[in-house]
Amino acid sequence: MLNYGNHFPHPMSDPVTIFEVGPRDGLQSISKAIPAEQKAYLIDMMIAAGLNQIEVGSFVNPSLIPQMRDTAMVLQAINQENNQISVLVPNAKGVELAKQAGVNLYNIYLSPSPEFNTRNLGTPSIDRILERYEIALEEVYPEQVRLYISCAFGSAFGDYDESLFVQILKWGAENAGTVVLADTTGVATPKEITTVVKIAREIMPNLAIHLHKPSSRKVEFSHLLDAAYLSGIREFDTSLGGIGGCPFVPGSFGNLPTRYLIDWASDYGIEIEQSVDIAKLEAAEMYLKGIVNIPMAERAFIYVSGKLSGIRRSLIS
Repeated sequence: MLNYGNHFPHPMSDPVTIFEVGPRDGLQSISKAIPAEQKAYLIDMMIAAGLNQIEVGSFVNPSLIPQMRDTAMVLQAINQENNQISVLVPNAKGVELAKQAGVNLYNIYLSPSPEFNTRNLGTPSIDRILERYEIALEEVYPEQVRLYISCAFGSAFGDYDESLFVQILKWGAENAGTVVLADTTGVATPKEITTVVKIAREIMPNLAIHLHKPSSRKVEFSHLLDAAYLSGIREFDTSLGGIGGCPFVPGSFGNLPTRYLIDWASDYGIEIEQSVDIAKLEAAEMYLKGIVNIPMAERAFIYVSGKLSGIRRSLIS
């Protein structure tokens, strides 16, 4: 079990919640055009496996992210009933398109990195971006909004501004139901996660975390998950198969795999809030690897490696 110590004030038997981002964050960087019906089938497989909080796509400029141009078609094809289906929206047009598609959960983003904001939102100005979001979300309740703070643990452009981070947090505490601390460039360490979460929690208690593949060989996902959980984080973004990354940020590749989080929690005896059917999850992952053209031999190797990893864990536990 985790070495909790007496200085962690958060209950250590709490279950964790999976927020699946594979259909959006995972697929957005895939160059091959994936048909809407295949995306919808994948999402329905995820739902059948027990994943009920899913970011299915985004309403962004299709010339910049062509993979997401058919999000409305995907939404029409999937089973939304009794599931928390959300989309990424960068502006008022995106919110309006989401509403027309029947979605009422909106994910927005900005960053304490001015260069990130320039590349992704067209301006370095936090004030201007927040003003746009306030207009776009005027008729939306805060609990319908999930605010992502991109580059929350450091910027690839060397322009991280802690004062902007605090400003975004304060806005999120009033205008969002959840604030997600995103390690967009994979630079987070356990120490940084502990520090950043502590700062954030003093302003906004309802936090989640989004981890990209660590850029340092000395850091593993398990180290980051330990630090996040011990700091009180109970909701984690994951991506089926670990695919994903931000196309506009250097060094951003790979997300926390959904199965990795499940195995990590199992190793510590931590429950998953959702009831996940592992066999169906594995089937969805195999289907995903097929539609993004990962060769069958590699899919088999990954599958067998995962099985052997589970055997090794059971032998040493």
